[in-house]
Amino acid sequence: MDDKYTIRYAGQLQPEIDKYEAIKSFSILFKVSADKAESFLSSPTAQTIKSGLSSREAGIYKKKLESIGLQVQVTRKTAPVPTGNAPESNSLNSGIVSPLTQETTKPTPQAFPLKENVQTKIEKNDNPYAAPTAELLADENRTTILASRGKRLGAVIIDTIISIALILPLMYFTGGFDIITSGTTNYGYNALLGVFGIVFFFLIHGRYLALYGQTIGKKMVGIKITDLQGNLPSFKRNILVRYGFTSVIGNIPFIGGLVSIIDVLFIFGKERRCLHDRVAGTMVLEA
Repeated sequence: MDDKYTIRYAGQLQPEIDKYEAIKSFSILFKVSADKAESFLSSPTAQTIKSGLSSREAGIYKKKLESIGLQVQVTRKTAPVPTGNAPESNSLNSGIVSPLTQETTKPTPQAFPLKENVQTKIEKNDNPYAAPTAELLADENRTTILASRGKRLGAVIIDTIISIALILPLMYFTGGFDIITSGTTNYGYNALLGVFGIVFFFLIHGRYLALYGQTIGKKMVGIKITDLQGNLPSFKRNILVRYGFTSVIGNIPFIGGLVSIIDVLFIFGKERRCLHDRVAGTMVLEA
C-alpha cells in the first residue's frame, strides 16, 4: 500500500497576504460561500483540509493553497508493509516521497496558479473543504447578463438613501443647515463632508464589496460588480478606483457636477458601463 498524506491549514496566512483576497480565492477554489471561507480561515488553530492523498496529489494541492496565500502543513502516514519479500529499491514505493522534497523519480506536475477567471471541479463528499479532484479548467461556457439600467438606478437610490440617513444628522450637529440657509458656500466644510461621506460609505459597504462585489443596494436588487472577465473584482485595483473616481472627481468645485453627469450618461452605451466602470475596468452583471 502507498503512503497517504494529510494537508492542513496552519491557522495563519502567509506574510503580506491580504485577508480579503485570500478569502475570495479560497471561496472560488472550494466553491463555498465567502462567509464559510472567512470562518475557516479565521480559525487560529490548524485544521485538516484533506486527508488520504497520494504524494502527487498532496504536492499539487499544497502549491494551490500556497498560491492563494495559505500556510499549510503536509504530514505523511506510512502504510504497513505486507509480510513477505521486502520491496526492491526500484519499486513504486521508492518513487513516492514527501511533496516537501524534490527527491522523487516522478516529477510533480506543476500546479496552475489560481486565477479569478477559472473554475475548479470539486470532489463531492461530506467535507465542504474537500480538495479539488481535477485540474483547474477555463470556464469557456459561462454566460454573463448585463444588469439592467433600472436595477442599477434602483441600487443607487437605495445606497443614496442610506448615505443621506447618516449624513443628515452629521450636518445637523455640525451646523451644515445653517450654512445652507445663509446662502453662502463653504468649500472647506463641503470637502470635509465629502470625506466623511466616503468613510461612511466604505464602513457600510466595504465588506460586501470585498467579498461579493456588491453594495447593500446592489445586493437588494440582485446585481454585482465584476471585472471584465465576469469575476469578483480586486478590492484594491478595481473597487477603490471605481468609487474613488466618483467620490473625488464629483466633489471638485465647478467641474465635479459636469463630470458626474457625463459619468452617468455612459450607462446608455451598448455595454452599459458608466465612465467610472471604464476607468476601473469593471462592469455590472445580474447576480
